[in-house]
Amino acid sequence: DFTGIDFSNTVVTTGGDGWGQSLWNDVQALYNGVKGVQADVKNPGAFFTSFTNTALSAEGSGTAGLAGSVDITSIGNTADAHISGTAQVTSETGDVSVDSTANATVINVAGMAFDLNGILQGELNPGVTAGSSLGGTYEQITLKNSSTSYIGDNTKVEATKGSVDVNSDTETFALDVGQSGDKAEKFGVTGVFDLLNITNSSEAYIQSNATVSAGEDVGVTATNNLSDFVVDGALGMGGTVQVGVTIGWNQIDSTTLAYIGDPGNSRTSICSGCGVTAGGDVNVTANSSEDVYAISFAAAK
Repeated sequence: DFTGIDFSNTVVTTGGDGWGQSLWNDVQALYNGVKGVQADVKNPGAFFTSFTNTALSAEGSGTAGLAGSVDITSIGNTADAHISGTAQVTSETGDVSVDSTANATVINVAGMAFDLNGILQGELNPGVTAGSSLGGTYEQITLKNSSTSYIGDNTKVEATKGSVDVNSDTETFALDVGQSGDKAEKFGVTGVFDLLNITNSSEAYIQSNATVSAGEDVGVTATNNLSDFVVDGALGMGGTVQVGVTIGWNQIDSTTLAYIGDPGNSRTSICSGCGVTAGGDVNVTANSSEDVYAISFAAAK
């Protein structure tokens, strides 16, 4: 519901019947969920990973106002589980599991005058000046989330009656909101530049010079799930001339690897007696899922 903004001349192209409505329903559901925690905005650190906010007010003819928000956040998250060196591990009755999980949830908000409801209602609560105004928001979020599990060279791992499992799981949720607005009686310029850079990786492997045996199954599994939501909006109001610009730039690099062998296929020879032996199945599985939603709009009123 973009109340106050005329979309009568807007053309929406969808990938098929119902696809656009389904996407909008997802965005509305996300918005309603975030709106539920907006009551805690007086203490943004309790909910947001990063939060920037500024506003201006200038009165009197011939005045000018300038306001802006800058949010630059860089986060690295790494999980690593392994059996390596010359370790020897034996389970006579149970399983041997090597598991790593990297979970990252980031919620970043940058705006001139925070009103999340206004982003979807067309009421961005801009700075006010009786003359001319210039406002902008710059948001740059960098997130690296990685998980690695492996059984390394020169190790011996045995599950006499059970299974040997190597599991790596990377889970990433990112919500990024950028807004900017101005309200001037003469000339107004407002804009948002939002850069989101996410690097995800999940890797699970058994190296070539490891000796692994199981009475049942041997499993090597890598899972990588990403959910990314970006909402950016700029609204200029009043005056004889208004200019609004929004740029949303998403860079996503997601890698999921599961294998029996060596990173980069660097091995040229394998030791005698090394390898993987299973009384049941040997399963090597890589699963990757990316859900990315981005909405950017600019309006002048």
